[in-house]
Amino acid sequence: MPDFTTSDGVRLHYTDDGEGPVMLFVSGWCMSGEWYCEQRDFFKKINRVIILDTRAQGKSEPVEFGHRLSRHAADINEFIEALGLDQIVFVAWSRGSGVLMSYLELFGTRRVDRIALIGYLPSLAARADWPWGFNVPPQEFIDSVVGDYPNVVSNMIVDMTHQVLPDDFVQARTEESLKTPPIAASRMLQDHMNIDWRDFVPKIDVPVLICAGAEDPQAPIGAANATAELLPDAQVLRFEKSGHCAFIEEPEDFNRGLAAFARR
Repeated sequence: MPDFTTSDGVRLHYTDDGEGPVMLFVSGWCMSGEWYCEQRDFFKKINRVIILDTRAQGKSEPVEFGHRLSRHAADINEFIEALGLDQIVFVAWSRGSGVLMSYLELFGTRRVDRIALIGYLPSLAARADWPWGFNVPPQEFIDSVVGDYPNVVSNMIVDMTHQVLPDDFVQARTEESLKTPPIAASRMLQDHMNIDWRDFVPKIDVPVLICAGAEDPQAPIGAANATAELLPDAQVLRFEKSGHCAFIEEPEDFNRGLAAFARR
């Protein structure tokens, strides 16, 4: 499988399948690109499907440095420039959406055709005018990651879905997530759990698809609708039987919806 080395010397793993318009997938916090297995198998027949493991995630190098959103965004920019990608359909999940926001703010949409966001909250923290965020104080959760990372990851993978996933899938994805060093996992959350992107979201000048699970415990459907109202060109695609992972809980419906959006 191919690798890419960033300007600060970190080896990133990615897969690159198929031909055609580019779809670039960015995974969630401490998750590998293997979560997108259903999308890779479906879209590689009609698209060039690239799935990137961000630093310290999946098969990428498990470094403990460079885990601010801006550095992860720079990694993606270097990766795109090195591969000469253009007219990209970005698909980003959970924290990966925060990485994408940082990429768009720093580097613009010159190489972006449209974006799909899964389980997205422009503010993870609950605020006076934003009731959908986490009510757990951010630093309290971050500290728990360092204190008992295996337990945090195991519980999260089970709790974030509405449907019960196969045991072998859960076990494999849990083992992948535990490859991320706990200190790296905690550093990934420092800015992600505190930034409020609502001042930036209205400036996004490409079409946006917000994929929302009706049973998502982390990014409620109300947040998806409120976020869509902030965007110049956005639509919400609701998945009635899904939690935080519609792309793996309802893969056929998700793939059809994403394909229709990509062709729009």
